[in-house]
Amino acid sequence: MGRTKSKKQFDWKSFSGLIRNSFHFFSKYSRVPINADRWEEFIFTTLRDMGETYQGGEPKWIRGSHAPGADVWTDTFAISAKSGALKNGSIVLSSCRLTRFVSLKDMIAFLDGPAGKNFDFYLCCARIETKSELTYQVYKVPAEVFAASSVSWKETKSGWEGDSSNGVSAAIVRKMSNQLWLKVPLALCEKITEFTIPLSDLGATPLPLSE
Repeated sequence: MGRTKSKKQFDWKSFSGLIRNSFHFFSKYSRVPINADRWEEFIFTTLRDMGETYQGGEPKWIRGSHAPGADVWTDTFAISAKSGALKNGSIVLSSCRLTRFVSLKDMIAFLDGPAGKNFDFYLCCARIETKSELTYQVYKVPAEVFAASSVSWKETKSGWEGDSSNGVSAAIVRKMSNQLWLKVPLALCEKITEFTIPLSDLGATPLPLSE
């Protein structure tokens, strides 16, 4: 599982407010939606500004690493940062690529092992866009909602897929480098916050002139 060292109560209310500030600031100056790397940065800077630490320094984040598992670490928890899509009452997110493993058995062993489960929860940013506005919703998904060994896997033309008894669906897609995809019911997730901005306001603020 994760690398939790402390049971102190984390202030999710403050986190929510600060992360919305990041959404607002970025969206004022850019029409481009927030991508995976930017989402990791938002999490890192928010935790840093809250005074969270990792081994005596600021939270750990390796920009652009794209390593499987955790993306951001503090002394309290480790986070796997994900972008996601909302679909039929669930959040759909992509996880690691598994091409280095020969068999499904090996993939399952990795996903449920210490390297594949080196985080405490997913922190997912889902984007919903209409004709008039853009909304970001943030969900906290416990790592334990998915256990590869509990999935009733079956091989298909595109790879493997299956369901767990808790309603989580999983798929490993061959043509996408054996990438793992999860569909997690929102009932198993905790909504942290959301931010909405009119499309007309995206990138509408001129950048200040540099001196």
